[in-house]
Amino acid sequence: MMQNTEAMVGYPEELKEKETSFAMKQNTEVMETSITMKQKTEVNMVGYPEELKENAALALFLVSLRYEVLDPKAYFRLEELKRKTLGNSDDIDTPKAKKRAGPSQKSRVVVKQEGAINVEKDFPGCLGFTQDEIFEMVNNYKPPRIPPVPGLEGLIGRCSEPFEKQLTGSDVRKDQCRLAMSTADVQKNLMPLLKEDEKIDEGIDVVTYDKYGKEFDMVFKVWSEGRMNVLIRGWKTFCNEHNLQEHRDFVTVWMFRRLDNDKLSFVITRRTLPICEEIKRRRMPRKNPSI
Repeated sequence: MMQNTEAMVGYPEELKEKETSFAMKQNTEVMETSITMKQKTEVNMVGYPEELKENAALALFLVSLRYEVLDPKAYFRLEELKRKTLGNSDDIDTPKAKKRAGPSQKSRVVVKQEGAINVEKDFPGCLGFTQDEIFEMVNNYKPPRIPPVPGLEGLIGRCSEPFEKQLTGSDVRKDQCRLAMSTADVQKNLMPLLKEDEKIDEGIDVVTYDKYGKEFDMVFKVWSEGRMNVLIRGWKTFCNEHNLQEHRDFVTVWMFRRLDNDKLSFVITRRTLPICEEIKRRRMPRKNPSI
């Protein structure tokens, strides 16, 4: 490739001319090769329907993306888009698939680390984002008052206010098999929906829906040790099917009663953020304190 002007300072003029001539020759050869390949492709596709031509061009473009170098923000946006498009990767990242996967099967996408502003210092584990950006992503989220779940339209009666929780390591560990919820969230949002004969200490059978309307049988109860509010039993299946991860995944929880049978039910959805450690929520500071 052609050397830039600064890199060639001090070169003898004769060497500069040879270097420039060689680089120009290389560029010309590359351009000629590209033109030839394009012409051959066009010749080979003569008579092809336009739709097939477009599909072939798109396929080549997608293949080239495997080696694209991305900045961290673009990477995580694409990851989130992939999750949404492919059903949160639930159909791909199954436990069986994980067992088959080896080191060579890791993603080829390269996360570009250049340009991160003191990320490790500001917020360790959050590559490419400052502390304020992370808190903004966490605190500015406002879930809908009623969960938009297919199949539940017109069936949601009394419904709690939604609350969000960042998943911890114990929430997703196979030997724990429970989703722990804070006492404050449970007392404020969930307890008002319980009937007198529903004893949370004994455990209440509930149906939990994911964002697609799939049902998971769980039990809502309080563990006597530490008085921890939890969802158990079906939580492990839910966690595995949705490939939930500690710290990165935040789950939003609603509890409601069905209008058709008055049964207590939950809806749990998740969103994924580029976070690798526990976040302590705080109020975002105002940009102009005098206002």
